Amino acid sequence: AYLDDSLEYVDIEKLRKYLPSLLDSIEMISSESLDADQKLGLFIHIASSINRSLSKEKSPINHKREQIFTKYESLTKDIARLFKPVERSFGIIVNDDEIANIVCIIKKL
Repeated sequence: AYLDDSLEYVDIEKLRKYLPSLLDSIEMISSESLDADQKLGLFIHIASSINRSLSKEKSPINHKREQIFTKYESLTKDIARLFKPVERSFGIIVNDDEIANIVCIIKKL
């Protein structure tokens, strides 16, 4: 209900369809056990990111992006791959800053 009220550009039904399995897949490939706060944080972050992209608003820059992509090369590639169905469904592109932000949430950086 909170997201439905605050996400102006996102189809909430699509979020309900894609995000739970996306989060499960992210947890599986990250080899991290995500706590409830991390899962909620990821859900809200990803939903907000999709909304931002649909509204043509710029994503926040992750100044550690290059370091994150170097240190977690495999994880960042896997996360980018997992986002392909979401990108197709919502008609967006998830940029490298967003991928880096997701890794920061997962790895508690």
